[in-house]
Amino acid sequence: MDLPPSLRRFTPRFDTLYLPLKQTPAERLTAARHPLGWVLRVMRAEEASPPDMKSALQEAAAELGALSKKERATWEEAIAFLWLLIQHRRPVEEHKVLTRVIEDSIRDRRRKHEVRAMFKTMIDVWREEGEARGEVKGEQNAILQLLQLKFGDLPPVVVKRVRAIHDLERLNALLKDAWEAQSLKDIRWRTPKKR
Repeated sequence: MDLPPSLRRFTPRFDTLYLPLKQTPAERLTAARHPLGWVLRVMRAEEASPPDMKSALQEAAAELGALSKKERATWEEAIAFLWLLIQHRRPVEEHKVLTRVIEDSIRDRRRKHEVRAMFKTMIDVWREEGEARGEVKGEQNAILQLLQLKFGDLPPVVVKRVRAIHDLERLNALLKDAWEAQSLKDIRWRTPKKR
């Protein structure tokens, strides 16, 4: 903040707390027996060998499984985070095995069922998002191909405009415009205002 000297003493000052996760001993992370410590312990092992990662995950999942019913929300968040960590930070060929480690660590049948449903729901959401993104990209590609067939090489600004549209309804309208256009100037890039 650029303040006059008389006001500088009122400027808030915050120190950054830095935790060197890879250098912090695993036992220190979990000394307080807090769920976050177990999640950090797995994060610490994210680049470890498959057996070491599996071991860290087994320990964490077992400890998290001992949380009380009052701590259910914390348990769900921690399990979801561990699953996301597996999906994003470990090789694809390990995903099933490591997901199974989490499931197998849960003794309560109801909780085990909840975890399977949670994982399935997350996968379904990702799949739907991927399909939607694929549909949008396919529509964008169709418009660009049509425009290129009709008018030759496209200016980068036209490609950028098409790629910036993610609404399927708008893309469908744009495809119709591209089909009927006699030149690039005939295309309505903005959605017409509804009356």
